[in-house]
Amino acid sequence: METALGCLENISGPWTAKPLRPITCSIKKKSLERRSNIRCKRWITSCIALCDKNNFLLFVAFFYKVEAVNGTSVKLTCTFTSTHPVSPQTVIVSWNFQPVNSKNTHRVSSTFCVFYYQEDPHPPPEGIFKGHVEWSGDIMRKDASITLLDVQPIFNGTYSCRVTNNPDVHGEIGKTDLRVVNKSELSILGAIVGGSCAFVLILLGIYVAWKMYRKRQRERDIEMHPNEQFEKDPTVW
Repeated sequence: METALGCLENISGPWTAKPLRPITCSIKKKSLERRSNIRCKRWITSCIALCDKNNFLLFVAFFYKVEAVNGTSVKLTCTFTSTHPVSPQTVIVSWNFQPVNSKNTHRVSSTFCVFYYQEDPHPPPEGIFKGHVEWSGDIMRKDASITLLDVQPIFNGTYSCRVTNNPDVHGEIGKTDLRVVNKSELSILGAIVGGSCAFVLILLGIYVAWKMYRKRQRERDIEMHPNEQFEKDPTVW
């Protein structure tokens, strides 16, 4: 597995930095090599990649598909496990976003950071996610979730959660696919589902009523003509 993480250096202020310099960590795991690139925007205070062949793995395993109505809030869940004790001082969380229209471009620039946590939450001070992301996690409970506020259609895409807990720095990246829909779309979908259910219930009601009618009709015939079956068959005494 080979991971390239763009990191910042020589930070002169809380949200300023010089150009990115990539740091590459290489690990061999079951002869399987994978390449992934993550680009961190300049507003990130720091991105850390530690390489140590003796480090243990940290797992962030999930894949969700979430729908949210335009203008509402939605929580993006991210939980993790670590082989070492966790604390706000050792855990680093980064959330990255890949727009839905760039999933097949295979460009590094199509994925960028939307939230960062290191000792304290660091929401984005600029860009389309400014004022739209808040921290909803609890590091001590191994929860690195965030909430998107007032979601917009441009938020459609895949959100990736990466967590490190020194010395656990290598592991899987959890992902959430978000689809923002208009309220009218949900109303139409609800009407279609509700109409289909009503139609099925009506057919079921008609079938049950017909079966009950047939049963009562047979019972009534037997009560009115109890000896009819013997009259029809002369061999029966």
